[in-house]
Amino acid sequence: MEQNSFVFYKDWKEAIQDLPDDVRLEVYESIIEYATTGNVKGLKPMANIAFNFIKTDIDRNREKYQETKTGRETAGRLGNLKRWNKDLYDLVTSGSKTLEEAEIIAKHRKNRNATNVIAKIADNVNGNDNVNGNGIFYEYLPQEIEKCLSEVLKDTAYLEAIAINNHLGSLEKAKEILKEFYKFLQNQGVKEKTISDFKQHFGNWLFRNPIKKQENNHVYE
Repeated sequence: MEQNSFVFYKDWKEAIQDLPDDVRLEVYESIIEYATTGNVKGLKPMANIAFNFIKTDIDRNREKYQETKTGRETAGRLGNLKRWNKDLYDLVTSGSKTLEEAEIIAKHRKNRNATNVIAKIADNVNGNDNVNGNGIFYEYLPQEIEKCLSEVLKDTAYLEAIAINNHLGSLEKAKEILKEFYKFLQNQGVKEKTISDFKQHFGNWLFRNPIKKQENNHVYE
């Protein structure tokens, strides 16, 4: 990778100042070439010894530069995701999805026909296999609510988080209340949801209908 600039240390000048002029020139040219392009031509023995001392510094600086650049790029991508897709940002920071997966989902959300676009991409990715094989897309495809219930019941990490955040006491209690939410959707005439929307609606439903910690009867709207 080429760079337009680099740091030249005074120590380098001092290290080669007593070398013959032709050797010193060869080292200078090699420093510039290697620091800007990563390439270096074959050096004469004396020049090679001096250059190898300097090359270590150049390599270390290049690594620091790349780490800083990557860190800034990642921070920028995360900031953009947090601004426009807070739910996906939370999934990335919790480790549930990678930044790349979240960005794919966010990209297709912008399209009003996101469902068809995502289904087509998922189908291509899987070689026309069952879309269920690709977790990146499957969560954002419409499913019958019975299927949503089945899939969410298997998502132990999600239900444990629900249990903790809502002081439900146990994973089994979270599953029990999830089934009550499913009945609520049935009573409302809901036939389909994406798994992602099913989870989000469940969380909102719990928020509107706080659980009575010391009672077995719960009131839901």
